Amino acid sequence: MAMLLDFPHRLTVGALSGAVAGVEPSSPFLACAPFAIEAERLSGADYRDVSLALRRGELIGLTGAEGSGYLNVARVLAGMTSPHSGVVRLPASDGHAVTLPGGNRNAAMALGVRCVPQDGDTGEQVPAALSCGERLTLALARALAADPKVLILIEPAAGVDLRTQDMISAMAEHARDAGCAVVLASSELDGLRGCDRLFVMSRGRIAAEFGPFWGDREVLASIEGDDCHER
Repeated sequence: MAMLLDFPHRLTVGALSGAVAGVEPSSPFLACAPFAIEAERLSGADYRDVSLALRRGELIGLTGAEGSGYLNVARVLAGMTSPHSGVVRLPASDGHAVTLPGGNRNAAMALGVRCVPQDGDTGEQVPAALSCGERLTLALARALAADPKVLILIEPAAGVDLRTQDMISAMAEHARDAGCAVVLASSELDGLRGCDRLFVMSRGRIAAEFGPFWGDREVLASIEGDDCHER
């Protein structure tokens, strides 16, 4: 699918970190070069001790049963909410890291993190006549036009038709191919097949991590807590 989006020049985290309230330098970022975002030991109401790192130019999936914590982990990665404990870091150009402020969406956006929530509501005005799928597609197009370093999609397949689902998947893969780190949090397994890695959460923890060639049976077993693939 041809993408009719004009990407502006990329902003650097280092140039922005000093101007964002609440963002302070952290310790040296381990393996800074290949990683776009790192979560360390996140714990909250329905998740605990969740750690993961996402590379630039990588598309990962987060999935699980209702209440497993995967949606709230995605919201923390997007800067929408704060964990009870743990930290999310992004690499800075000076070899250190900046901490992503929780519950501060504007600060997250200034650091190059964009989130498209399930309802497509990104705080921007959209025509009232648009359908759910049209709102979501427009929100994603606007997010991509900002040339984000990290893109978080939360339940993008919910309530939209197959054509829109395919379009959203293609746009997410296009962002990945352009060097963006993309997190796709979804309960719809079909929409996760293009992911480079798939994290399955069960009972608030990451129960399994799969590569790009996973099968429904093993993923469903991990979601249900009947199996565990050690990371």
